[in-house]
Amino acid sequence: MTNDLEKIIEEIGEKIEKVSDFLTTVTDNEIVKSSGEIFKFVDLGIKANNWISQKRFEQCLKGFTMDEPTEQQLNKLKKFIDSPEKAEFVANTFRQVLLSNSSKASLIMGTILNSVVDDEKEVSHETLICLNALSHFYDIDIKNLKLLDQYIDYVGPNELRTPKLKRNKTEYFYVSGRLNYFAKEKDVTRNSLLITLEKSVGLQLITKELEPDIGVDIDTDMEMADVTQDIDEKYYFNSVGKIMLSLIQRIED
Repeated sequence: MTNDLEKIIEEIGEKIEKVSDFLTTVTDNEIVKSSGEIFKFVDLGIKANNWISQKRFEQCLKGFTMDEPTEQQLNKLKKFIDSPEKAEFVANTFRQVLLSNSSKASLIMGTILNSVVDDEKEVSHETLICLNALSHFYDIDIKNLKLLDQYIDYVGPNELRTPKLKRNKTEYFYVSGRLNYFAKEKDVTRNSLLITLEKSVGLQLITKELEPDIGVDIDTDMEMADVTQDIDEKYYFNSVGKIMLSLIQRIED
């Protein structure tokens, strides 16, 4: 990275500190060395002096620029920070990157930052939820989320219990025995898929609904009816989850 680019990145950190009202007790800028390059930024109290944090930040910059950082791209980010709200968003994104558990998640967060800067719009609620979810994801969670989406096609319309199997419609899926076969085909464990499924529910990417399943067994001779009721758990990707899937797809195209 050239000295000019290093200077711009340092200026971005300084601008965040200057513009944002909430940054009153930040530490000195940390120097992050990655692949022989030096990035400077306000670390907001997070010590980014270990190898993992360095790689996370490098991936974020790669996602932001979709290649090596250029002076024009970084100047655009600097110009974007013109209010306390935007400064807080950029600073919190960097914080989430440094605290993330996944290189892929850091890359995706960089692409989100790029989109927000390019659009020059207020950050949407859905975007904030995606950023929060990514900060809790491991690489395996990102892989599993894609697999859960593929599982919708795998089980077909009968098990989905929807009138029509169309990808532009809300599709519910159930955790059944077929998940075992699907997991084996995809070389992943059923338990791993279930961990990601429950995590995604908690992170507001997938919605879980409870559906009563009432069965009636009528004995015509005895003129009696035996009624049973079970509760099925059904899941579907909500609007935020679909955005997350598109973000994941973006880094793989």
